[in-house]
Amino acid sequence: MIYLSDLLRRRVVDEHGTPLGRIVDIIVQRDDLFPPVRALLVEGSGGVRRLPWPAEGDLHASPVVVPHAAPEPPDLKPGEIRLRRDVLDRQIVDTHGRRVVKVNDVTLSSVRGQARLVGADVSARGYLRRLGIEPLVALLRLPLAERLITWNSVEAIDGQGVSLRLTDRSSGIFRLHPADIADLVEDLPAEEGAALLGSLSPALAGGALSELDPETQGELIAKLGAERAADLLEAIPPDDAADILGELPEQQAEQLLAGMDPAEAADVRDLLRYHDESAGGIMTPEVIAIRQDLSVEEAIATLRSLASSADVAYYLFVVDDDNRLVGVVSLRDLVIAEPSTRIAAIMQTNVPHVTVGADQEEAARLMSRYDLMALPVVDDEGKLTGVITADDIIDVIQEEADEDLSAVAGAAVSDVEGVSGVLEAATGRLRWLAVTFAGGLLAAAVLRAFAGPDDLPATIVAFAPLLVLLAGQLVAQTTAVLSRGVGLGLAEDLPWREAKIGLVLAVVLGVGAGAGAALLTASSRLGVAVGVAAAINTALAVAVGTLLTLAGGRIGFRPRFASQPLLGPIAGLLGLLVYLGLAMTVAG
Repeated sequence: MIYLSDLLRRRVVDEHGTPLGRIVDIIVQRDDLFPPVRALLVEGSGGVRRLPWPAEGDLHASPVVVPHAAPEPPDLKPGEIRLRRDVLDRQIVDTHGRRVVKVNDVTLSSVRGQARLVGADVSARGYLRRLGIEPLVALLRLPLAERLITWNSVEAIDGQGVSLRLTDRSSGIFRLHPADIADLVEDLPAEEGAALLGSLSPALAGGALSELDPETQGELIAKLGAERAADLLEAIPPDDAADILGELPEQQAEQLLAGMDPAEAADVRDLLRYHDESAGGIMTPEVIAIRQDLSVEEAIATLRSLASSADVAYYLFVVDDDNRLVGVVSLRDLVIAEPSTRIAAIMQTNVPHVTVGADQEEAARLMSRYDLMALPVVDDEGKLTGVITADDIIDVIQEEADEDLSAVAGAAVSDVEGVSGVLEAATGRLRWLAVTFAGGLLAAAVLRAFAGPDDLPATIVAFAPLLVLLAGQLVAQTTAVLSRGVGLGLAEDLPWREAKIGLVLAVVLGVGAGAGAALLTASSRLGVAVGVAAAINTALAVAVGTLLTLAGGRIGFRPRFASQPLLGPIAGLLGLLVYLGLAMTVAG
């Protein structure tokens, strides 16, 4: 095995030893699981030329030997790619690991006597190798392992017009769940994410699109174009399509609806009339309804004809001639009943249901209470309008849990999945911290009122509650976000993000605390001490919340928000010691 970085700039000679130049790129035929090397691009006195690669050539030779042949222009033939230009530093989808990675180097090897591209090195070590400083890794014994991905496990992604290697339906990308594809798309720039979705079937791409956050959906739809986006919206359930369109500007949503099938568009328009947190907003109109005078045999025939177009077939809802909900039959009861039995004889008439205007939390409560897989939704006249399925309720429960997280910990919901930017997340947390900050300054003013104007120790101690309160709130925010992130499998990406947010908070709180202390005491020196201590205190609180929460997860202790009463005092004590040391030094 040899790396591309080791081959670039290597000397090339013919079989007589005549120098031909140095390798600047390698051409492979990519329509293969392990693409064979077809030619070298060699830079010599006459410029860059293409030299054919021999069938039994040895890439390990130094210099590399190729047969004498007339040099050709450096043009590519159909199906060929250049490894340095087209592969290095490109993003690829690792379909086994289900992640997007960047190629830092590539490996080549001799397979059955033919030099072939066999893998991609996506490790930091590969990048250091390209820089020529990999020997330092061994010398310093740095724990930088290689991460090689065999080429048959990746799909090349490029939004610049290079066709995607996604034409084989047995390809790994086509076997992924839409939620996994959505994770991959989120890691790609919008143009490349749109290129990936554009290579998939409408149903698979639409399912992945519905799993993304609204901001990413809007960016991808803009890149996909109205016609392709309309095809994707047609391929997913109407409630998911309505959720996507509901987040877009009205003019753009209307353009997409106009490009959809009229019947599909009509269903989506109906759903858009409802509030997005109401039962009508989360239901799907694709529901199976039968009349009570049908026999079991006739009902099963109806089920066979409609099940493919319905979102769920666990229950058959029974309606009268005016489409009013009068009962429900489970699939189990339908199967075990005699074929001639009338539906009216086996249906349950006491059917839990909600109206279209009911809050989504009410729907979640009913489905949890009665262990339902689907919940019918009726209008004000009792007519069956749609059904809420279990997957919709799971989303509702997660939304409510995230909102509770925001209310209790003072951390925005979007912080957990890293949807918002660092500055946006820091601003959101500062809104909550402002209340704590104001309370701490008020406490400092009250305590200082009981101290004499020359009582320096009492004045210093007066600002201790401010720092302790801030530390507790900061730890609460950090542990809440990290605990939630661990539960969602996102902990790997959160620590650095928390560090950046903590840095922003440290600067703002440090300046604010210093200015407040200077105004209350008319002492710039004490203001500096309080400000610096507040900044350090903020960094310590975020570090304590992050490191101890993650450490607890590593040793098998499942982190909880309840751990904050333990971590808060630790961070507060550390910050208090820093402050007292600074204050006594500066004021003294």
